[in-house]
Order: sequence, then structure tokens, then C-alpha cells
Amino acid sequence: MRELDEEERSLLRQLDGNVATSDLILMVRDLGAVLRERSLVIQANIAELAADRLEYLSTGQRR
Repeated sequence: MRELDEEERSLLRQLDGNVATSDLILMVRDLGAVLRERSLVIQANIAELAADRLEYLSTGQRR
């Protein structure tokens, strides 16, 4: 695995900061959509599952 560049490290620091859970869920869902458009179906499914899990853990409700 390659080392993250400075831009990627900066993004991770931002995500580890004050991002609301609801915003993070939306970002992960958007990531899933982008991955699906690029025919990366397995990765898209994982992103969507992660978003579902975040939503469940934050609200106690499933989609």
C-alpha cells in the first residue's frame, strides 16, 4: 500500500474533526455513487454498507 500524500492526509484530518455524522453519511453515499458510476461495484457496495452502518449506529434505525 502506498503512503498518503499531503492532500489525502489533510482530508483525513478534516474528516476526523468536526464533521457531523449526517454529513459523513452523505459523503460516503456519494462516494458509493461515484464508485458505481466507475463500475467499481464491490467498492460501491462496501461504501453503501458503511453508510448504512453509520446511519444505524447514529439513529438506531435501518434504511
